[in-house]
Amino acid sequence: MLVLLILLSVYLLLTVIAKVSAGRYFSTAKIRGCYAMCAMLFFTGVSHFVMVEPFVEMIPVWLPYPFWINMGAGVVELLLGLGLLFKRTRKVSGWLLAVFFVLVFPANINNAIYGNEIPGGLNNIPYYPWIRLLFQPVYIVWALWCSKE
Repeated sequence: MLVLLILLSVYLLLTVIAKVSAGRYFSTAKIRGCYAMCAMLFFTGVSHFVMVEPFVEMIPVWLPYPFWINMGAGVVELLLGLGLLFKRTRKVSGWLLAVFFVLVFPANINNAIYGNEIPGGLNNIPYYPWIRLLFQPVYIVWALWCSKE
């Protein structure tokens, strides 16, 4: 939920900046969307290095080297988030992010099944891990939107 709130809050803030600056900054919805997703991915990417244990617990037991998968996911999120900021890399970054969000979905399902703590989550809300699964398609569609020319 926190991740979705970051995405939407940054987008809203950039929209206000665009209006106040008469379109000089963040003039298009897509640019604001790319920057908002970059902010979200910066938060989640850094979280992989700061809150290692909850992320490692999310990884299904049938996958080897969960610590390194977690670290790799953090690096991927940071790099692809940065890629959204540049016109030359935006299309590839958006598509790779969509694929990445599909690939990490099993970890979110695993987390919902086993009820592990969710980093940055609202763990006291009943069924939150299951509700959280509904957000994943939003991130996939948002990443694909960012990839459009």
